[in-house]
Amino acid sequence: MILDLKTTLLAGGAALAIGLSVGGFGAWAARGWQAERDLSDLRSTYDRAYAASSEQARVKESELQSIADDLRARVPDEDLQTDNDRAAADASADGLRIAAGVYADSAGCDPAAEQRGKAATSAAGLLSDLLAECSATKSAVAAAADESYKRALRCESQYDHTRDALKNSNALQGGSQK
Repeated sequence: MILDLKTTLLAGGAALAIGLSVGGFGAWAARGWQAERDLSDLRSTYDRAYAASSEQARVKESELQSIADDLRARVPDEDLQTDNDRAAADASADGLRIAAGVYADSAGCDPAAEQRGKAATSAAGLLSDLLAECSATKSAVAAAADESYKRALRCESQYDHTRDALKNSNALQGGSQK
């Protein structure tokens, strides 16, 4: 009988141990499945966020490229306009110098010379004022052209910097995804 009791107790203990280990395994397996589902959800969220940010970066880079192309296309036109304005100002100044010389030469030594001299002086003053105004306009046009050129260079530099930063960012994101 003692032998039966020992056998029964051993069998009961073994059954209890097996039951506990099966229950423990079930809980462990359930936690594993939950963790895998959570990891899968995180991966899909990351993939969607990465795709959205990549698309936004491509759109922004396309916009920046369009702006840079537009600026590059306008530079030759602005240079041509500046050159034309400068040539017109030079021609106007030359014409004023010639006209001033003609008025100065026309003043002679006759009785009406004083009146012509006053008129010539008045005309020379007027021409001098016009010449100064043309010179100021020429300087303003040249300054505006120089400033436009400097802005174009700054814009191109900023575009290049932004493009390089986007390339580096895309390279880093592409490397971390692999």
